[in-house]
Formats: sequence, structure tokens, C-alpha cells
Amino acid sequence: MSEIAFQMRREITEKVVAGQSDREILDYYKQLYGERVLMEPEGTKRIVLYSIPILITLAGLALVLIFLNHCLTRTIRPELSGTANVAFNRRIAEAIRNATDES
Repeated sequence: MSEIAFQMRREITEKVVAGQSDREILDYYKQLYGERVLMEPEGTKRIVLYSIPILITLAGLALVLIFLNHCLTRTIRPELSGTANVAFNRRIAEAIRNATDES
């Protein structure tokens, strides 16, 4: 809603009425203002800009899956070192003996 936008709309209307193609009009404004005037970049820049969100989404999904896999495997089979495993087994055996002796 700026004066430049109104002026550009008028110029585009005049160019369309004069029979210029879309490409000719885009090239005119690119030459006048540079590529920043385009709503969407052209060529390789367009491919890169559209692929970045997809790549970020896939990377995030991969991290979530790795995290979930790590959490699930850790709760299913806790990793105990050799000495910790022996101590754990002794405590379990002692708890079972105590439970059976009291009954």
C-alpha cells in the first residue's frame, strides 16, 4: 500500500495493455530494482530456498527418532557394567531370600 506499489501496478497495467509478456515485465523490474523485487527467486536460488525447510524437517524427524530409540532401548534393557550387574544380582537374590524367609 505504498506509492511505489501503486505506481508499479499502473506501469504493469500499461505494459500488459501494450502487449508485453510476463517475462519482459519481470526482466524490466529485475533490471530496475534487482532480484529482490521478485516475490519468488528464480533458478538455483528457488531450489535451495524450497529445499531448506524440507531438509530441516527431515533432520528434526531423524533426531526425534534417534532420541525415542535411545529412550526405548534404555528402558527395555538397562545397560549395566559387569561389577554393577553382579552387585544388582546379589541385591535381587538377597531380597528374594528375605521375602521367602519372612513367609
